[in-house]
Order: sequence, then C-alpha cells, then structure tokens
Amino acid sequence: MAPKQKQRKPEYGVVFPVPPGVEPPPNGAPRSTTWANQEVLAVAVENHDADLARAIRAEKNWRNKYKDYYVKMVELSLKSPETGVSIARTALSFCENSFEFVRPDQPAQSLREAFDQRTPNPFETRTVRGKGERKSVLEVPYKGKILSGNALLSQLDEWVERGTIEPDARDAVSRVLHHPPSLNLSSSPYTFILLGAGAAMGCLYELLNLGACVVAVDLDAEGVWKRIAKVAEAGAGEVVFPVRQGGWKAKGWNAGAWEGAGANLITEGPEIKEWLLSVIPPDSQPVICNYAYLDGPAHVKVALAMDGIGRALCEALPAATLGYLCTPTDCHVIPREALEGAKKNLEGLWLPWLVRHVGKLFGPVQVNVRDVVTSVTGEEFAVVDGLMTRQGPNYAFAKRIQHWRAMVAREDWRVRVSSNVAPMTRTLSVIHNIVFRFAYGGAHHFAPAEIFEPSTSTSLMCALLLHDLLPSSPASPTTPLRHPLEIMSRTSAHGGVWRTSIAIDSVGEYAAALYLADPRNWGGEMKRAMAKL
Repeated sequence: MAPKQKQRKPEYGVVFPVPPGVEPPPNGAPRSTTWANQEVLAVAVENHDADLARAIRAEKNWRNKYKDYYVKMVELSLKSPETGVSIARTALSFCENSFEFVRPDQPAQSLREAFDQRTPNPFETRTVRGKGERKSVLEVPYKGKILSGNALLSQLDEWVERGTIEPDARDAVSRVLHHPPSLNLSSSPYTFILLGAGAAMGCLYELLNLGACVVAVDLDAEGVWKRIAKVAEAGAGEVVFPVRQGGWKAKGWNAGAWEGAGANLITEGPEIKEWLLSVIPPDSQPVICNYAYLDGPAHVKVALAMDGIGRALCEALPAATLGYLCTPTDCHVIPREALEGAKKNLEGLWLPWLVRHVGKLFGPVQVNVRDVVTSVTGEEFAVVDGLMTRQGPNYAFAKRIQHWRAMVAREDWRVRVSSNVAPMTRTLSVIHNIVFRFAYGGAHHFAPAEIFEPSTSTSLMCALLLHDLLPSSPASPTTPLRHPLEIMSRTSAHGGVWRTSIAIDSVGEYAAALYLADPRNWGGEMKRAMAKL
C-alpha cells in the first residue's frame, strides 16, 4: 500500500510567485522561495549591470552566497542617486506584480491588484484608554537603572566614545530631551499605526507612556492581546484596535474580552487597509510603523503585506510618515568616521592567535573594512557588510523591501521616512537559536559590540522616531542627502557593528567559543540550552 500523503493546508494571503513555465504546486503546497529571492535582485540590477544579473540567476549555492550579491547590489546602487532609486523602483514593481494574493475559492491576484481594490471591512473598532499618568521625561532602562536627563546624556556620550552608537544618534536623542513638546504625545497631531504592535522591538510601551494614540494591529492570538492589554491599561494613551464583528464579549480587559481582537497581516492585509482608512482621523498625521517580524519566508510575506498597507495609506493620506527599524546585520552605507573607527579597531585587534589557531575550524575571517565606493560624480561612500549568512536570504530580502520602499517613498512621494538602525538586541526571536545565544554572550569581546536588552533598544528607538518627526531631521524629504541610501545611515544606534574590527558574520563562532570557554557561564542556562541541541 502506498504511503498516505500528508495533507497540506492551502496557502492563503500573500504567496510567493511561481517561476515562469512551472506549474503551481498541488494542494496549496508552499511555493519555492529561492527563485523569487534571486529573481528580484536580478531584475532590479539588470538594466544597470547585466553581468551581475546573470551571475545572480546562475548562482547554485544561494543559501550560502546570497549576501555577496546583496553587497554588490548596494555598491551598484551607490553609483548615483538615480541608479539607487531605479533599482528600488524595479525591485518593488517585481514584488507587487509577481507575488500573489490568494483568497479561498477566488482567482489569485497580484499584490498590486489586491491592495489597490476596495475591499469590504470585516472589523469593528474598539478603544481602550490607559489609566496611568503621562510621563514628561524620556527614560531609558539600562543595566538595572532608569536613565534620564544628565545621566542619560552621559551614557550616550559613553556609547559614542566606545563606538557603540554614532554621534548623530546621540545628538538626536539629546535634541528630543531638550524639546519637551516632543514628549507630550497626548496633545500631538500624530496617530501611531503599529503594524505588529506586540513585537519585541516595537515602541508600544514607550509611546503609550507618553500619551500617544496608538492604532494597534497584531495577530488574532489571545496571548498577544493579553500583553497589549496590560501595556494599554498601564499607559497614559489610548489603543485603538480591530475586532472581528461579533467577537467582543465583555467590557474592558476582563477574561474573554479580547476574543476576536486582532487581524492577520499576511491573509487579511487588504481588509486591514480598509479598516485603517476608516479609523485614522482625517486631520491627524499618521505614523505607520512596520514592526511585525516572523521567521523564514513568512517574514517576506508580512513585509510585503505591511508594504501594501503603507503604500495605500501614503497615497490616501499625504501627511503620513513611514517608520522602519533597520537591523545592523545588513549592508549599509556608513559615515566615513565609522569606517575609520573600524580600521583603528583592526589595528588594535588582540585576537590574532585565536584567528590563527581556530580559523581552520570556523573558516576564514572577514575584516570589517571595505574599499569605499566612488559614484559617477566622484562622491565616496563607505559601506559595511553586516549581513549574517546564518540569518538566511529571506531575512535579507524582507529587510531590503523596507529599504527599497524608504528610498522610493522619500524620493517619489516626498513623504517623511523614519528608518533608523537599531542595536543587536537580546530578543526571544533571536536567542531561541542556540548559536546566536552563545554568540551574543561572547560578543563583548569584540569591542565596541554590545548586545542590548529589549527595553533599552525600544526606548532608544522611540526617541529616534520622535526625533524624526521634528523639522529638519534626516527623515524629512527636504533634508539634503548625498544618496537616498543615507536614510538608513543617519542617527544609527548599531550597537558597535559598524566599528568592530571583524565583520559580524565572522564574529559569531569566535564569540560563542569565548563564551563557552568561560567557566563562569557554565551554569543552569547553558545546561538548559545544551540540552536542546
């Protein structure tokens, strides 16, 4: 008797494209992601470097080689601002017209079609107002202390001195500290739309403490909304959220009250768009924060869903701001001072013996210094390759979608774009990977690298977001930039990744080895982690 085939649940919502000449997989089976990963880069660069496009399509070891092509794409983008924006436009067009949106018993649509058409709104709206007192100062938790005022300024100076954040990031936070209206969100014109409101790296807690009006979108999962509920009640702002019609059973956040709350960005993106258009006050200035994160191919899907929503909202609401959190483990344009800092740290590298004796086990070490890229007009740009092979091509693809949209939105739509680099952070989504957990434990050996706790990171990133809403910030389309990619290089709190001597992709195994070699780390946490291997 033939073995019984496992029944697959059909894929709905955002789905990967099917390569030309290939039959769609049967029974709703997941579609291959590799072709789309390669093709989007090949299509994007083809009109500017045909040889690079051919090499991308011909690559047989994409999982281990993808990062090289992302770096080449960024370097090609820097040849001129026009080249960079053209690559971004072409890549986004490929995504919008090749990825599909699938509903049960309906023909598949392109993402562009799905998000452009008007869709019935299946959600009701609920609002919960916090009972807490609004905070009037910026607070940043750090190593068991709550830093504010001069203590926070001193810590910012220390991070700059070490190379953990860039000087303009310190200056941006300082500007917010000295501009009290920035911290009074209860009387501001802004409505903060958080796509992925419960995300570990989101700013829900900080925004509500400052009295913000938050429109929260997150998964229709009870645990998610219990967490959001707790933050909402304790805060000083209000949370507006979608509830499936007929799903609200109680008043307040009592047991069962959140039943029906939430929505799925991947499968209900067009419906969420309609609901958002119905609840955003017409006289407000919406700040659309893209915070949702998922593992693997789902990260690409949710990034595209958020992108479709953001595009529709920006087209309907010209006063909108797009907000992103960039990862430091990406390829970025960086200040020339950061490159010089990496060179200085390389001169003082104290681990040559480790590299020499253990390098054969872990592979060749990549230094964190690259040649500058010269544009067609003679401008020189420093670039850091912070991509980590282990994170995978889908992660790089999902984050690059946001870079592309940031560039196009600022250049073509002339909207404000807040896109700051956040530090490496000890979130559960990262440290559930044993290798990353050990590597983070030993990262401090590679100064100025520092792994931040989530509460520290979110507080800093909230401050940078508020800075970007001020006049003349780098987020404003009227602020001159040498190249649109510099949107992601200003006010960076990268956690030292830009200035370490060794590229972050080479650090992981050495950092983990140093962590494991320290007997002080041989406690219960390590035993529990090793038991999972």
